[in-house]
Amino acid sequence: MRRNQRLMDGLAAVCALVLVAGCAQTRTSGSAAAAERAMELAGLEGGWVLREVDGRPVAGSKAELVFVAASGELRGSDGCNRLIGRFTLEAGRLAAKAASTRMACLSEPAAAVSRTLGALLADGAQATEVTLDGRRGLRLRGAAGQVVFERSAQP
Repeated sequence: MRRNQRLMDGLAAVCALVLVAGCAQTRTSGSAAAAERAMELAGLEGGWVLREVDGRPVAGSKAELVFVAASGELRGSDGCNRLIGRFTLEAGRLAAKAASTRMACLSEPAAAVSRTLGALLADGAQATEVTLDGRRGLRLRGAAGQVVFERSAQP
């Protein structure tokens, strides 16, 4: 009887160790995923200036985005309206909830940029790093089109 009790106690201890090890591995995997997301977010940190829309260079656009990775804050301009909101980036997919002013765009090209950028932020876009003349660039691509930003010289 005593032997059976020791066997049962030993089996319970082994089960407890397996359970704890499984939880520790899940926690480590979760921590690794969180660290990967933090590194991904850090790549967006700072200011970005619009350079292309749907493969065409944009001259004179005032569209810019500023990402604050630590707080998930997004601010900037779509070229016509000021933007402010929050963003997330997971597995290269950028999603944002942003409010904007409602100023009229003075030209149709500026209005088209505003619509495209607004739709990409609202609907979600695949975010990839690109190189523009030796500088870091950011491509946002989605159903609404594609925009390319260049890292801003200003922090």
